[in-house]
Amino acid sequence: MEQDRQNPGPYWERPRQDNNPTDNTSGQGGQNPGPYWERPAQQLHRSNEEPSNGLATAAMVLGILALIGIFAIYPAIILGSLSIILALLSRGQSLKMHGQAKTGVITAVIAIGCDVAVLGMAFALIFGMPNFFESIYGMSYQEMME
Repeated sequence: MEQDRQNPGPYWERPRQDNNPTDNTSGQGGQNPGPYWERPAQQLHRSNEEPSNGLATAAMVLGILALIGIFAIYPAIILGSLSIILALLSRGQSLKMHGQAKTGVITAVIAIGCDVAVLGMAFALIFGMPNFFESIYGMSYQEMME
């Protein structure tokens, strides 16, 4: 009889009576875990989601910009080295690097490598093939330097 009587207290003091069989988020023992503010933080977020990291994002953006600026010589080297530095700083005390920081390092290394290759090819064409320089400018490198 006392169970039939309405609980006069406020709603937060009333016992839970919601046994929803369609709820698949049950915790231990098949009990309903309750509202989201009573659940542990592990249940609120996906476990494979990494928190955002500003330095890692900046490293990724600088790495992509370095990859775009390959043929301008200086931007690729400067932006690529800044990207690597920011990616290393984004690690903090952890041993693993954030996914965006890895992307920044990879793109920066590719950009710096391609830039060095372009510079090497330019020097090889200018100094290794004197006929190439003469065909472009109409005089040899020695004549131009005198």
